[in-house]
Amino acid sequence: MARCACTGESSGAHLALVAASRLRSIDCVIGLGAPTDLVGYESETGPDPIREFVADQMRRFFGSTPAQTAAWDPV
Repeated sequence: MARCACTGESSGAHLALVAASRLRSIDCVIGLGAPTDLVGYESETGPDPIREFVADQMRRFFGSTPAQTAAWDPV
C-alpha cells in the first residue's frame, strides 16, 4: 500500500491538515505554524495588534461563527 504525506507552513500546513481530515490516503502531516483552532484563535485576541490583524484576516476568509468555519477547521 502506498503511503502519502503532506507538509506545509502556516496556511499551507492548515490546508494539509484539512486535506488529511478528508482524504484517507494521507497518512501523515508535517505542519509548521498551522492555525488549527479558528474559533479559538479569534477568542484569544486582545490588545496585540498583530494577533488582531491575523484574526481579522481569518474572519474575512473563513467566517466568524462555528458554522462558517466548520468546513475549514481541522479541529
